[in-house]
Amino acid sequence: MRVEKFSNETPLCAEKRKTSELKLAVASFVNGFGFLIAYNTIICLTDLWTMKFGKSIMFYLAVCLTAPLIIVLASFVLFGHGSKLRAGILFGYSLHLIAIAGLFLFTNHLWCVLFFATISGVGTGMVQGYYYNILANVPPRFMLQLQIGLSFSGFLASVLRVLSRIALGGDIIASSYLFYTLAVCFIILAMTLSVRWIFQNPVYALLLEENRAKDSKRELSENDGLIQRSNKTNVSSLVSQVWPWILAVFLNFSTTMVIFPGVLSNLQSSRPYLQHGWFPIIQILLFGASDVVIRSILTEKIMLTKFPILILSILRILFIPIFSYLSTSGYDFIIIFTTICFGLSSGYVGTIPMCKAPLSVTNPEMQQKIGSLSAFTLTFGLVFGFIVGTCLKNFII
Repeated sequence: MRVEKFSNETPLCAEKRKTSELKLAVASFVNGFGFLIAYNTIICLTDLWTMKFGKSIMFYLAVCLTAPLIIVLASFVLFGHGSKLRAGILFGYSLHLIAIAGLFLFTNHLWCVLFFATISGVGTGMVQGYYYNILANVPPRFMLQLQIGLSFSGFLASVLRVLSRIALGGDIIASSYLFYTLAVCFIILAMTLSVRWIFQNPVYALLLEENRAKDSKRELSENDGLIQRSNKTNVSSLVSQVWPWILAVFLNFSTTMVIFPGVLSNLQSSRPYLQHGWFPIIQILLFGASDVVIRSILTEKIMLTKFPILILSILRILFIPIFSYLSTSGYDFIIIFTTICFGLSSGYVGTIPMCKAPLSVTNPEMQQKIGSLSAFTLTFGLVFGFIVGTCLKNFII
């Protein structure tokens, strides 16, 4: 691959690099919400699914969406991702399009809905796994953009769901078809930017070269706290170095999954005008908006180190008994405030480990391993949280 050389020799070159880096950041952001748009599209149709199949459908949908994820990402950790990154990402997005089209055509059939949700889960696992590998080798600001886009996906899907219902007079079924169409448009946009602004972007190749050069110049030292370019490339050696980050990721996303979407989608308001499916949608919207806000304002100056983040991830478990009490309390404003705090803490604790864990190493191959390990742990936390949420469903709600 031909790499265009940038330097500080002329303002034009510096400006060109700045523009290319901006495109890479935008593409990272768009793909952050792109690879989860299918997942969030299905989740945000809670009003449709509960109307057709009952409240329990949300738990079955959650397992169909997340179980394939953990299988795909586990294969990335164990066997790597191969060399055809662009083809893998485009194939994953193609599975998303197939899933959305299937749901569009077979919305009334339970097993078809669950099948296409599973297809969507496989596609999400592929795209997510590839992107965490790709961005582990570039400066963390691009991973942060991916994380912002990831949280924006839930917020965007929630907003579009509300607007689609308003636009069609509250008709749940008709608005669902409009919602599907919007989701397809965003997936196609993410596919296009993946090719144009990442793989065909000269600064992306240059950043990879700079990362490799940084690793090759690093002096090996016994006093250095980083894993060096030794033969310690196995997963257990990496885990021993980054376990606080990995454990924080697991606890954060497992706690989130216990409550979201199952508990939030079953919260009921004491006010008549917030009934008929509106109150759960508002809670999901608030969670997504809070998640977006905290990720968007994050900078390295307000990022805590690994052990404080681990403590915060442990404290988030307290949200489970809190929501259990609030689910039948009728305290609408307290529920809303708690949902906002839940979203803010999820975004903060969930973003920092994903950005900083790869910085624990300098070797590009190890950075990719940590990227895969982080993505796998995230999804394993989601699956574990789903299992706990299912087992404790009757106690929480």
